[in-house]
Amino acid sequence: MVLPDSRQLVRRHIVFAFLPVLLSLGGCNIYACVYETRFVSVQGTATATGGGIVVVESMGFRQYRPEQPVSNSVSHVVRGEGFAAAPARLTLRDNRDPGRVVATLSMQTSSVSFTAGTSFDVAPSDRDRMFELLASGNARLFLELANDATVIVPLTVQTREDWHRPNCS
Repeated sequence: MVLPDSRQLVRRHIVFAFLPVLLSLGGCNIYACVYETRFVSVQGTATATGGGIVVVESMGFRQYRPEQPVSNSVSHVVRGEGFAAAPARLTLRDNRDPGRVVATLSMQTSSVSFTAGTSFDVAPSDRDRMFELLASGNARLFLELANDATVIVPLTVQTREDWHRPNCS
């Protein structure tokens, strides 16, 4: 049996000491980590004057920069029930200009209730404005009823993550 000399032992110790670092570098493509992401999530609740409630369980937007082959959409889960008239239209608006509709949300309705749970895409030129709208506290959801009544739901920020780089490991 041949015993390794001290130089071989030192080399082995060095290789074993740096093995985790070498393996982690092999699994990470640092060139694939060039984007940043930010996220905002809002919620809200409002009651209608004639009866009924609107609950925005969640509305969230994740923005990627630079453009990535992933969706830059606003997802939402909204429900309402107990209204005096049928829900007719659900829109997202900016409190600073409530006459302008930012987005119209599709919904499933009955004579006294509705559910909306889907997402809508945000054009590249509007993504910074969408993040700012939701993160600023100026976002409002408007539910228009068939009797011309409107329920306005102020949306409050629940989670806000500003720009950060992903973990590439």
